[in-house]
Amino acid sequence: MNLMMVGAGAVGGFYGARLVKAGVPCSFLLRPQTLAAVRQKGLSVHSVDQSFTVHPTASGDPRDLPPPELIILSVKRYDLDEVIAQLQPILGPQTTLLTLQNGVDTEARIRELAPGIPVISGVAYIYSRVAEPAVIEHYKKGAVAIGCLSLPGKVKSAQQKDATVKARGSFAKLGELRRQPARPTAPAQPTPSIDLQAVKALFEGAGIPCQVSNDIMRTKWEKMCWNVVFNPLTVLINDRVSKALAHPEMRAMIRLIVEEAVLVARAEGVELDPDIADKVIQWSQEIRDIHTSMFDDWKAGRRTEIDYLNGYLVRRGLALGIRTPVNEVVCALIKTITEPAPT
Repeated sequence: MNLMMVGAGAVGGFYGARLVKAGVPCSFLLRPQTLAAVRQKGLSVHSVDQSFTVHPTASGDPRDLPPPELIILSVKRYDLDEVIAQLQPILGPQTTLLTLQNGVDTEARIRELAPGIPVISGVAYIYSRVAEPAVIEHYKKGAVAIGCLSLPGKVKSAQQKDATVKARGSFAKLGELRRQPARPTAPAQPTPSIDLQAVKALFEGAGIPCQVSNDIMRTKWEKMCWNVVFNPLTVLINDRVSKALAHPEMRAMIRLIVEEAVLVARAEGVELDPDIADKVIQWSQEIRDIHTSMFDDWKAGRRTEIDYLNGYLVRRGLALGIRTPVNEVVCALIKTITEPAPT
């Protein structure tokens, strides 16, 4: 199976390099600066357990790369529209997109931009950062979860409907993800021609733990709950996750942020566990010594994904008639800290 990794940042650089190292035919679609670095010195990953360099096929034009069956989107959520436009010349019914972006609205946007293209939803559980172009420093975890939002034409058995899915993320063993009744059906999308188990095998063959989730949107919302808490809080306190966990007052703040996320998720048909806020705190104990991707982006002078995390909750809350005052404040503070004032 030919793969194409779009982007070689903290996420795509790590996963893509591991796939290439394992012998998977994985090419890279890259921006000019990263492309020049990869061509000059290769793509390097520095982890606690190992460091290595690979020399993948790479280009700034998807038409110059081997035709892929699976395209993995690892760019920031705000780059999605530009990337889909760039990929249009090579997209077709036999091309499947796997999205690893943060947030919960990527699939819907892809359906708008590229109708008829099969999509696999994914969640990346990893903490890594770009030390310099084509050099990735990997600190924590490196697992993924994948799934399909809908499988048209397939009827699940009663046994499958009642089955639970065990999903393990980077933050903790996420526990059993119970199937929720009366969930609205996502808009129909083509069934991926690539079997999820085949994708799982590719990742695991490269040493990347991969869980196939029967309720991937719930999995995405669980990570969303973590993201809307610790990504902005590490910026606001200018410190690591551990500092946010250390103060009882901040734990109350965490619960307020998550409670609003739960209300929006419920309105969108996703029922999260009543104790999800406590689980977010629990999951964070294992990675309490990290910063976050938003913190790293801020310090590097890059745009943050606040509009697709807390900002998404605010926009959807407004549309759905749900008040999200805490997330409104968080969003306003992050924008004030990280973005230039409008002119």
